[in-house]
Amino acid sequence: MNAINNNVKYVCSVSTVSEGVQNLLVSKVTPFSEKQKELYGRNLIGPNNFYTKEQWFAFNSNKKKRIKSVHLKAQNVLNIYKQERLIEITQKMFINKKGNVKNLFVDTEVDPTFKCTLPLKALGITKNDIIDLWIKNKMLPLNFREL
Repeated sequence: MNAINNNVKYVCSVSTVSEGVQNLLVSKVTPFSEKQKELYGRNLIGPNNFYTKEQWFAFNSNKKKRIKSVHLKAQNVLNIYKQERLIEITQKMFINKKGNVKNLFVDTEVDPTFKCTLPLKALGITKNDIIDLWIKNKMLPLNFREL
């Protein structure tokens, strides 16, 4: 049975490409406010990719330093979380018939110097998982969901 997410809305519009040919443009509208999208986006993709050059130069130097610092911390926390999920998944794959994990993974720990490049979707990590993780580690404000 498929779960239906009632919070996701779709906006459709028709544009004319050329005479007699029309395009149907469908875009997904997320339930997040603009402020939530800004805080989440700059942590996930970084300030250089999130803001335009004009927006970035308008910020004072302290704000720039803080945004960069939070982005780097958020990426480190997310990387460790991805490694934990990867270890959890691989351990499930190597459980023997008696229910014991093979000795290969007994002393497995996360390595902060290793960069886990697997996609979030492959590890089963959702946007809400990331938001909860960053709120717990103070990368997002406690009232993030109410902004």
